[in-house]
Amino acid sequence: MYWKDYVILTSDWIRGYSRYPSHMLGRQIGQPHRDPSARQHILVIAAHPDDETIGLGATIFRQMKKGASVNVVFTTNGRGWSWIAPHRVLTRIVSRRRREAETALGMAGIASDHIHCLGFPDRGLHRFLEPLTQEIQHLLQWLNPDLIYTQGFEGGHIDHDITSLVVQHEANLRGIPVYEWAEYNPEYGIGTPEITFPQKSHRFSQPLPQRLSSEEQWVKAIMLKCYASEEPAQQAVGQGETLRVSCPAALPLLVDEYYNPERNPTGHRYYPLMLRLLKK
Repeated sequence: MYWKDYVILTSDWIRGYSRYPSHMLGRQIGQPHRDPSARQHILVIAAHPDDETIGLGATIFRQMKKGASVNVVFTTNGRGWSWIAPHRVLTRIVSRRRREAETALGMAGIASDHIHCLGFPDRGLHRFLEPLTQEIQHLLQWLNPDLIYTQGFEGGHIDHDITSLVVQHEANLRGIPVYEWAEYNPEYGIGTPEITFPQKSHRFSQPLPQRLSSEEQWVKAIMLKCYASEEPAQQAVGQGETLRVSCPAALPLLVDEYYNPERNPTGHRYYPLMLRLLKK
C-alpha cells in the first residue's frame, strides 16, 4: 500500500472507525435469507449507497415486480472523502446515507432487513482487500443467489472497481452468473441517458442496454431523489441502464488497462493488489 494508506489506516483504527471485524463504522448486516416463495434470489452488491439506484434502480424495481427476492449489499459505509473530519460529522454522514438507502430501496419494495452494509471505509476499500474477499465469500455461501448484479469494472471509481473485481472473481469460482452495470467511466459521465461501458471493453462482453418503461423511469427518478444528500444521484436523474454479462477472463486485461502505472499515475497504489487477488 501507499504511505498515505498506512496513515489513514492507523488513524481510523485509533478513532475506532475501522477495527475489522469488531467495529466498522456503519456496519449493519441483517438476517438475509432465501424466501422459498420467491421466483428468483438476487444479490445486488454495490460500493456505496446510491450506486445501486444510479446504475440499477429500474432493474431492481422490475425484478421485484416479477416476484424476485432481492438483497442489497454495500461494501463501504459511504462516509465520503474526508477521513480527518470530526467523529460526529462522519457518523452523521454514514447514518444519513443508510436512511436514504432504506427510503430509496423501499420505493422498489425492498425491506430494510434486506439491506446490508459491510462498513469498509469509502475510498479505502483497497486497504481491506482480504477481509472484503472473506465477506463476499460468506455472503455467497449464506445466500446462495441465483443471480448477482454488481458494479461494472470500468475505471470510473476505485471502490467500484475493487467491488466488481472481488465479486466477479468469487462468483466465478462458484459458478454464479453475474451482470455488471455501467454507472460512469472515463468515456461516459454520470447522467448520460444512453450510458454504456468504455468502447475498448466491448470486445470482451457486449453491452445490453435496458429498455425502461415509463413506470420504471418514474420509480427510478423517485428513488434517486431519496438520496437528497448525494449530488451524483441528483445528476443521474434521466440516466439509462446498461448491463453486460461478466467475463472473468477479461479481468486481468481490464486491470492492466485502467491501473497499470504506465497508463495511470495513481495505479501503483492498486495495481499490485489487484494482480495478487487474480492469482488466487
